[in-house]
Amino acid sequence: MATAEGLPGGGMDDNAHDAGHGAALLRAAAWAGRPLRRRTRMRGWKRVWPLAVGLAAACAAIVTISDVAVQGTQRTHQLSVVISDASSTSSDRCAPDEYAGTFFDGATVRVEDAAGAALATATLGRPSADGDRGCSWTMSFDGVPESSGYVLKVTSTGTPPREYSFEYSPDRLETLDWLVRVSVIA
Repeated sequence: MATAEGLPGGGMDDNAHDAGHGAALLRAAAWAGRPLRRRTRMRGWKRVWPLAVGLAAACAAIVTISDVAVQGTQRTHQLSVVISDASSTSSDRCAPDEYAGTFFDGATVRVEDAAGAALATATLGRPSADGDRGCSWTMSFDGVPESSGYVLKVTSTGTPPREYSFEYSPDRLETLDWLVRVSVIA
């Protein structure tokens, strides 16, 4: 036996159910003597605002947590510095006694940030032969923090006291692979 929907047993087909209120539903409601209440659906923004608000809150929480984590673990670098005697040649012996009493004897190397705060300091030790550059001193500074700029100062308190200063941007140090080579005159 067929019903108004055309299905045996009085059931509704999937299309009529999915459509919400097909003609068969209206007839069935009228036959039962009860008015059929139409289901209202939320449309547009009313339907998605709880999801949007929840998503925005989750994103804000993630950004806040990320900022705290990044500020807590500041990126550092290893800066290598090679200071060479501009007046030396590749044939020089580079013996420590040759540099006694000169600018290089006890000179300090200081790395500063853009504000002038000291980030690292070292004292020149024994010179070594550096191929075509002559006599040089090599040092490495671990844990140099991020800064908007860097200043490398080579200072001697000898007679006369002198200071050489070299400025670098973070981008320039990146292109140099954080290896700086400077030549100074004794």
